[in-house]
Amino acid sequence: MRLFLLLCVCVVASGCSTASGLVTLKNLTKEQKQTQLEVDKQDVQFAKLWVLASTGSFGDRKNAQDFERDFGAPILIKQVEVNGKKMEKWLYRNSTKFFDAQKVYLYFDEQKNYVKFDRVDAKPVVKK
Repeated sequence: MRLFLLLCVCVVASGCSTASGLVTLKNLTKEQKQTQLEVDKQDVQFAKLWVLASTGSFGDRKNAQDFERDFGAPILIKQVEVNGKKMEKWLYRNSTKFFDAQKVYLYFDEQKNYVKFDRVDAKPVVKK
């Protein structure tokens, strides 16, 4: 009888942990889908920025706020000096590509006004 009771307790306890595990797995799957949607959105925004950089014109975008509104937050913001002037350099690229990615660098003055851009084509990674 004790063995039967112990077995019942084990089955019930393992069932509870399995249900909890399934809920955790479901939540994880939901988060992964949301993450993928965000990555896809960022990649579409970068594709639009890349096309505009290819034409050399960003329309009526004049400052950092305009660019962030239309293309999202940059991957990286770095303080740099260009021709003796302090500037912010923003990096945009595909979300999941690193070394072999197309890149657009945007430069803003200290008042966050757009100054210039650099467009860098993807360089294939040489495997040794």
